[in-house]
Amino acid sequence: MGDTHIDPAVFKAQQREQWSNVAQGWRRRWAAFEQGAQPLSDRMMNLAHVAPGQRVLDVATGIGEPAMTAARQVGPSGSVVAIDQAPQMLAVARERMQAAGIRTVEFVEGDAEAATLPLDSFDAVVCRWGLMFFHDPVGALARFRNSLVPRGWLAAAVWGEPSRVPMISLPFSVLSRELGQPPSLPRGPSPFALSEPRRLEQVLRDAGFANVQSEPFPVTFEFASVDELLGHLGEVSAPIRMIMATSSPQDQAEFWKKLADAAVPFSDADGMIRLSNECLVAAGQR
Repeated sequence: MGDTHIDPAVFKAQQREQWSNVAQGWRRRWAAFEQGAQPLSDRMMNLAHVAPGQRVLDVATGIGEPAMTAARQVGPSGSVVAIDQAPQMLAVARERMQAAGIRTVEFVEGDAEAATLPLDSFDAVVCRWGLMFFHDPVGALARFRNSLVPRGWLAAAVWGEPSRVPMISLPFSVLSRELGQPPSLPRGPSPFALSEPRRLEQVLRDAGFANVQSEPFPVTFEFASVDELLGHLGEVSAPIRMIMATSSPQDQAEFWKKLADAAVPFSDADGMIRLSNECLVAAGQR
């Protein structure tokens, strides 16, 4: 059973450290991931009704998405505030914005569940793959709702069921099945905490949102080879890096071999690895 009573402060500190530890990997590896995730960011802009000239809040922005997509949508007359608790990830986000010539994004380092947000200030709030890590998603969403202008929209995306998200579940199934490691998907905050559509919609309604809707959304990540996929996971997956750091060289080698074997069924005739994952995206109006 997972630990449902972990101290939120301890959990957040662990998350901040883990994400910071993989920031350099994201600096090198973000392109393949964001290419696959771009259609989801675009759909979130539609669901949040983001338009030129608006002010948008991006919660748990990581390396700057969907803040970058929002900045392009609102144009030079609009602005984006992007918040994240991992400073090293924000450093990568700043570099990406600078390289893209985007100067309308303000980055804020901090815990989105505790940060002071101005009331009635944002036309839209977006959160991509962050909400499921909140200890109190309803409370956080209620605060985000209060930061929206009247009739403003929020759009949030989370991962779907584990069996439909091989990008995350594949390495952990190898750890559990082949190497005898316990499943690393606890109750409470986790990648799959809100993977059930009715649960996701309910937290938005409980936070006071109206006109709540949700839909499945496929996200496909492509890698040039099995080795490219393994290299990506080895550099950007904080849980894998943490487990490997405490594993013997023999166990590490066995894990990567087994993971390579497990990835082969996802390869096409051209050798490309294509991992199709199901996400859920929900929207609600203040």
